[in-house]
Amino acid sequence: MSVALTIYDETLTGEKTPRLTLDFVKPHIKMRDLIRERVYQEVDHYNHSQPEFFKGLVQPKDSEQVFNGYKLSKQRLIDREQQYERALQVFERSGFMVLVNDCEVDNLDTDIELSNAPTISFLRTYLKTVPEVERSHFKQSAKEVELALDGIPRTIEPSLSNLCKGLSHSLKAKKIWAGVMSYR
Repeated sequence: MSVALTIYDETLTGEKTPRLTLDFVKPHIKMRDLIRERVYQEVDHYNHSQPEFFKGLVQPKDSEQVFNGYKLSKQRLIDREQQYERALQVFERSGFMVLVNDCEVDNLDTDIELSNAPTISFLRTYLKTVPEVERSHFKQSAKEVELALDGIPRTIEPSLSNLCKGLSHSLKAKKIWAGVMSYR
């Protein structure tokens, strides 16, 4: 039995755009396999059609980010295995989140049940552009945000949830949102 999943890209405002459809034979997969299948399909599409811009999950080596995706410095084929390794690194550094039925999955070895046709969204957090020196500041800020959120009265909680509209309403998503906003 094959399972076809529509994969969405989600913005910080909660807009979901269908990105691609992936077919799986097994009734469950690991998070790392989901990322690999997405990256492989994006790279294969680019390598086959050679459009002006690469529209993928993570920025390829020797490219620049532009409005329509990523522009490679030289038109070339993208190595799908290198791109997959880059995606894993970006995921580990919280450069994007994966939401399964609006719940964050933050471990590459987590099993995802496919038989109930989950909604899967990839949400770029844009932390990949923050230099390493500032990343340690973000981690400290996230701890401060966590402490601050623990003291918020329940009457304020709904307005905080409105700020996080479209994100998982987990505390971790709120911390990431608050951390991203602190860099503006």
